[in-house]
Amino acid sequence: MLFNLVLAPLDAAVSARAVRHGATYTRYADDLCLSGNRPLDDLVTFIVRETKRLGYQLNPSKERHWGPGGPAPTVTGIVLSNSLQPEPEFLRAVTRELWRAARGRSSLTSQQLRGRIAWVTQVDPGLGQRLTRRLGQIHDRTARTLQLAG
Repeated sequence: MLFNLVLAPLDAAVSARAVRHGATYTRYADDLCLSGNRPLDDLVTFIVRETKRLGYQLNPSKERHWGPGGPAPTVTGIVLSNSLQPEPEFLRAVTRELWRAARGRSSLTSQQLRGRIAWVTQVDPGLGQRLTRRLGQIHDRTARTLQLAG
């Protein structure tokens, strides 16, 4: 919330300029995003100038540009295409940990794994539900194994 208050002047200035350019401006924490149907170079120049004026600076190594025919844009770990999807690398890591958990070798606690699955659920509820069911099956099987061994 504090970050939103601090960046409110930047948001107001960029939002107004984006509307005049027929573009959309959004921000999540410190990720500034622009989208539109034409090149936005002049808007990017404005943002660089405005952030400097307010005493901040952008990290050029984090700047990304996407256009028609290129890969789907990714913002804060979410692939923006026809539907929202977590980054494939993140999904592979979660799936790998579920596989390891089923064999009793996960490097994550159950709570950490649940947290990652909860994030997936926020982005893609159907996929999150499938992962949650899988985790439940693993926990059920582990509980039965412990009962049999006890």
